[in-house]
Amino acid sequence: MKIETKRQIFPFKQDGIAGVEWGNLESGAETVLFLHGWLDNLNSYYPLLSCEQFDPKLRCIAIDFPGHGLSDWRSHDAQYYFVDYVADIVNFLDNKNIERCHFVGHSMGALVANVVASCFPQKVISLSLIDGMGILFSNENTAKSQLTRSIEQRQTIKRRKPKRFKSKEDIIQARKLVSDLSESLIRILMERSITETDGGWTLTSDPKLKVASPFRYSKQQALSLLSGIEASTLVVFGSKGLEDMKQQEDVFKACYKTINTVFIEGGHHCHMESPSLTFKHISAHINANNRSEL
Repeated sequence: MKIETKRQIFPFKQDGIAGVEWGNLESGAETVLFLHGWLDNLNSYYPLLSCEQFDPKLRCIAIDFPGHGLSDWRSHDAQYYFVDYVADIVNFLDNKNIERCHFVGHSMGALVANVVASCFPQKVISLSLIDGMGILFSNENTAKSQLTRSIEQRQTIKRRKPKRFKSKEDIIQARKLVSDLSESLIRILMERSITETDGGWTLTSDPKLKVASPFRYSKQQALSLLSGIEASTLVVFGSKGLEDMKQQEDVFKACYKTINTVFIEGGHHCHMESPSLTFKHISAHINANNRSEL
């Protein structure tokens, strides 16, 4: 399936991280970094590429998180801890010689961007968060059950053979059964998550991504971790998005020095379902915080 966009994109892979970039590719250009959600990939931003161009002075980069899309899996003895994604992004920016950039994050990508902005404020110009804000937390009384569940799931996945499908179409239809997205959008998203092997068709994502985290911050720890985010923040919620994420606003809103919340039509992947409106809000937010305009 060839995905049409209004601009030329350039794929890359650096230190195991796969991605694409477009716009002003000159060294030192102000950058926008797009981070996708859990079990998704950078193709979730392709509908935005059918919209008008961001400021032509901007360099735009979208990546696949480790274990997702076309990026490498972590080693067989490693797991996918949330905090490691934060380290991945800091390392990626350093390797790309990007001192500061605008962040656009969806779902898990939004949560990662939050933590980068809080812990490394010098690296973040602005935040645009799509159906996600704050970070996940749990009651400290669930610590034992959280760890037990995680280790049990590790053992289960270790014993499980990789799932094979007879055709690419079978995978798309399977995703359709558990998604609120239209089939056309599912095809865009899954194009980067399916590969053919000798034994049939399979997902490119690491099965270990589905292992529950062995720990979560308590509410107080989460608030402490995100307190004092200085980057100007836009939050775009889907009108039919995740209720858990909408409830996060009441918990974490005070952590942001400047925050603006908007609602648009769509579900959890509202940026795919309403790309033009998403683009309008995010582009305006980035332009308002563009260093070259300040």
